[in-house]
Amino acid sequence: MPFNVEATLIAWLPRAVGVPAYAEVPDPRPGRFLVVQRTGGVMTVGIDNPTVSVSCWAGSAYDASELALAVRDAMLYRAVEVPQVRHVDVGSGPYAAPDSDSRQPAYQVVFNMVTE
Repeated sequence: MPFNVEATLIAWLPRAVGVPAYAEVPDPRPGRFLVVQRTGGVMTVGIDNPTVSVSCWAGSAYDASELALAVRDAMLYRAVEVPQVRHVDVGSGPYAAPDSDSRQPAYQVVFNMVTE
C-alpha cells in the first residue's frame, strides 16, 4: 500500500502538538487547528520527496504564530518517529497567511521531506 504523507501527518500532528489536523478547513472551524496539504515534490522508485504545507489557524496572529513554531519544531525534531519518514527540513516559514474571507489568523510552514 502506498504511503500517504498527508493522511499520516493528519493523524500524527495532533498527538505531537495537541491541535486537530485536517485535509481542508473544517466547517465549523475549531478555535485552533491545522490544515495539511501536499503541495508538490518528486518521486522515484521507493523514495518520495514530498513538499508539504501546514497551515496553523488560531484566534489571534500571535497564537497562530506560536502554533506554527510548535509544528515546525515537532516536524524537525520528531517526525522521524513515523517509520516511513527519513528526513524533514523547512522549505519556507513560518509566515503569516491569514484567510482573506474569514479574516481568521493563520501562519504557514512548508516542509521538504524524504519518505519511503
